[in-house]
Amino acid sequence: MGLETSIDILRAVMGSDTEALVRVPGHDPNYLKRVLDAGAESLMIPMVETPEQAGDLVAACRYPTLGKRGFAAPAVRGSRYGMEENYIHEATDRLFIAAQIETAASVERTVEIGAINGIDLLFLGSGDLSGSIGKLAQGDDPEVKALVQSFEDKARGAGIPIGGIPRPGWSVGDLGAAGWMMAAGGVDTMMLRDAGLADIQAFRGKVAAG
Repeated sequence: MGLETSIDILRAVMGSDTEALVRVPGHDPNYLKRVLDAGAESLMIPMVETPEQAGDLVAACRYPTLGKRGFAAPAVRGSRYGMEENYIHEATDRLFIAAQIETAASVERTVEIGAINGIDLLFLGSGDLSGSIGKLAQGDDPEVKALVQSFEDKARGAGIPIGGIPRPGWSVGDLGAAGWMMAAGGVDTMMLRDAGLADIQAFRGKVAAG
């Protein structure tokens, strides 16, 4: 979705106790600045493969001297258009960054990426992870399972918070019970699809029975 739609969702979420986590499209520091200026305080960043990348991404989200984020605080939505006078001093502490681990190479560097100051959680993208070894969408494959387990073991051993998407045989609740701190739940479009299919199947069942 575009930045304008993201702002609409941020506005809607402000009326609840829920924090909006914005999954940005890539590593463009200009986009990171724009979405932060728009008021996002929690970001998920895809395809982080090295600690150097992670460090650069964190720097793009922090004002100097801690980083390289461009300054427009008095005129942006994030600071309530300058009404929050301490915004530039508090923005770093309010920031949450989840780095997505989505390749075999990034799994190998789990500990190093998770150790970067400013990376708060590592989120495993198991679908792209399987694709990185030529086994896209084969979550039951032993090699894919071994990579997932390696990620979990490395992160757990280093005390790094982790999150992910339910995989074959694992529900959101299973991930939580195993100590994963974040899990992706239902997707609105998929819920709508499933409800529509169930309605069609119920109709066809009645017609066939009649």
